[in-house]
Amino acid sequence: KKLKEIVIKAKAGGTPRRNIFEYWNGNIPFVKIQDITRSGKYLYASEEFITEKGLKNSNAWIVPKDSLLLAIYGSLGSIAINKISVATNQAIVGIIPNGNIINTEFLYYWYLYFKPYWYKFVKKSTQPNLTLEIVLNSLVPTPPLEEQKRIANILSMIDSGIETVDRAIARLEGVKRVLMNELLTG
Repeated sequence: KKLKEIVIKAKAGGTPRRNIFEYWNGNIPFVKIQDITRSGKYLYASEEFITEKGLKNSNAWIVPKDSLLLAIYGSLGSIAINKISVATNQAIVGIIPNGNIINTEFLYYWYLYFKPYWYKFVKKSTQPNLTLEIVLNSLVPTPPLEEQKRIANILSMIDSGIETVDRAIARLEGVKRVLMNELLTG
């Protein structure tokens, strides 16, 4: 199905004017692409915050928690599931999946898999980018909901295993540095 057929809402954000102090440093997390690329699968925080006034005076909107955030400029196709309600800039499409049709985790993995293919659809300009229309018309496989959940659970278990191995490698690298220092310098 086309994405637009399986979502409640999908919309790009917007950036409040930076020269108006009252729009910034509020309590609404404001997500930029760097926040997504640093977050991994789940986004729990943002570097910047905007105010209610900034939200109302821009194209930003509140993307409810457990939605998807998809980068359409820059790190094209980068994706995360936001675990907090956020506003985003115009380089990110907030996607609220219809849970009766599509599982959020499954949709995350689909777009993670699809990331290298977005370049076939980019709008050519000085900086390649996607449009909301391209994203809304992208095709998404929609097996039965229970099968989507099983697929997402298997992939999540693999992600957990990878994280465990990565932590173990980081610990071993730390031990190696200490041992190298001790063994090589006496």
